[in-house]
Amino acid sequence: MSVRAMKQGAADFLEKPFRNSDLLASIEQVLARDATNMEESLHQARVTVKYNNLTPREKQVMECIVQGLSNKNIAQLLDVSIRTVEAHRRRVMEKMDARSLPDLVRKADFCV
Repeated sequence: MSVRAMKQGAADFLEKPFRNSDLLASIEQVLARDATNMEESLHQARVTVKYNNLTPREKQVMECIVQGLSNKNIAQLLDVSIRTVEAHRRRVMEKMDARSLPDLVRKADFCV
């Protein structure tokens, strides 16, 4: 019965007889897990909104940055100047609210 309950989405299973403290502890764990999941979902949604606010060219530049391409390589690939790539890169970092390249890469995982 407990296996079936867990497969159907139960968060925990208490056998009878159980103490009230066991029930409260189980409820607290489920609520804490749900709060963590909600926080992660909100973070993902915020990152997605930021990504959707990028221009198509900024999205291209971000993709190249995340792939590890240098500004020079990106400029050659997109047939633009290095200064243009630097400007797009700066705007991508600002719009995505990324403090560093690894931070941008982590955020890019939510956008794919």
